[in-house]
Amino acid sequence: LKLLQGVSCTSKESDCPSLWMPCTFSDGTPGSTTVSIWSAVTLRNLLPCQVEYEVAREENGAEFTFDSSFLRRKYQSVSTNHGGVELRCGSAVEVYSPCSLVRELKARFKCRGCDWSEEVTIDLESRQTTYTSVRCRVPSSFTPLVFGVKVSPRCIEQNIENNIGVNVLLYAEVWIQNLTSSPFTFGAPVAQAGSTHGDIGDETSLVSISADSALLEMTSLLEEGFDLLGSAVTGVDEGLNDDVVALPVQQNDEHVDEVFEYVKLNGQGLPVKTWWAAENHVSLRPKPDTSSDDWSIDCAGWPFLEDGWESCANIAGSRSYSFNSGRRSFNKIHYFQRRRWVRSVKSFRADGIAFHHPVDVDRDTRVKQEAARNAVGSQLDNQK
Repeated sequence: LKLLQGVSCTSKESDCPSLWMPCTFSDGTPGSTTVSIWSAVTLRNLLPCQVEYEVAREENGAEFTFDSSFLRRKYQSVSTNHGGVELRCGSAVEVYSPCSLVRELKARFKCRGCDWSEEVTIDLESRQTTYTSVRCRVPSSFTPLVFGVKVSPRCIEQNIENNIGVNVLLYAEVWIQNLTSSPFTFGAPVAQAGSTHGDIGDETSLVSISADSALLEMTSLLEEGFDLLGSAVTGVDEGLNDDVVALPVQQNDEHVDEVFEYVKLNGQGLPVKTWWAAENHVSLRPKPDTSSDDWSIDCAGWPFLEDGWESCANIAGSRSYSFNSGRRSFNKIHYFQRRRWVRSVKSFRADGIAFHHPVDVDRDTRVKQEAARNAVGSQLDNQK
């Protein structure tokens, strides 16, 4: 054992991988040695919902999944109606490496009702704790599901010189529970929700949206001839970039999605630009399928509005001239028009408790919050 620094277990099943378990040694009573056997990864779920997982290693340029909730169901004959063994809140699973030469693993996770998350790289030889925010696409939501993944080496936590694997913790910074009878919908700023309103991880689209929004803002001010200084004095919307989106995890059975159709007109009253955005006109949204029966126009204010259209003199001016005036009205001579499209969406429910993981939380804040999570993890370890 001391020569190999571990134990190798060969599977009886031809399609089931072998297991490698590293060992550490300490002196026991005189003439004896204590041998501790470790797994490669201890995966613990601290999300308020059940999670499926897959762990893979790279082999000949391709990824080979050797442990997952589905494989455990297959080999352990666990009866379930959800196609796999899900990791419940607070529980942990030990993942063993297939051989002693593996230095890096890939893992991904899935909450019920979501697609698989982005892959997380697990470095088995690292001596530093890492924090990663991962996203899962939710089919019924513009906003991805975001949660945190903490990877910490056991050699630091156990005060051991040699690397003996890592602890992986799935968590969210905030748990939310509505204890009232009101059907609240939970939301967060776009910067915290990790929403790109497009393909997850598409940085090019984010740059394009930012540039287009900035250009629209400047041209609307310059072309319409409004005094910049006067607009600032009379109260330009200071929360222009504070767009809020609905979180994908809710306690209600359904919530309402909204998107605004904006039109800019020229001096002849003809449209020169059309775009889709939030109530904040610079926060672009994907164009909905308006031919679908799911989407409808909000016509509140009729007969003062025409087919749901409202208008304003200057989209980037003071509150009295923009859509932020506090009233819905329509005037044919205005250069800017918009209307609100809405639909009811079936919510993704997380066992009665919603959660939120801000992707923009700074490192100092995470370190302060880590002490409380470590205390909870120690209590759970003692209950094994």
